[in-house]
Amino acid sequence: MLEILEYSEEVESDLSLITERTLLVHGQFDTTADPKGSDLVYETISSEDKELYEVASMHPVLMGIHKEEVFEKISLFLEERE
Repeated sequence: MLEILEYSEEVESDLSLITERTLLVHGQFDTTADPKGSDLVYETISSEDKELYEVASMHPVLMGIHKEEVFEKISLFLEERE
C-alpha cells in the first residue's frame, strides 16, 4: 500500500507535464476509482485541449451498458484530431 501511495504522489506531481490533447472518461457512480481523481487530473494537466467525459455508469465504463456511448465518444475524439 505504501508503494502505491508513493507512486500516486509521483504521478500526481508530473501531471502538469501533460500538454497533449486529452480525453478523460469516468463513470459518475464509480465505487472503485473516485471520480474526484479524474477531476484532479483534468484540473492539473497543462493541455489546453482537454475534455472530461462523465458517463452515468459505474466501473468499468468500457464493459457496462454505456459502452457503445463511450466508444462513440472516443471515436469522435480521435476523428477530430485528423
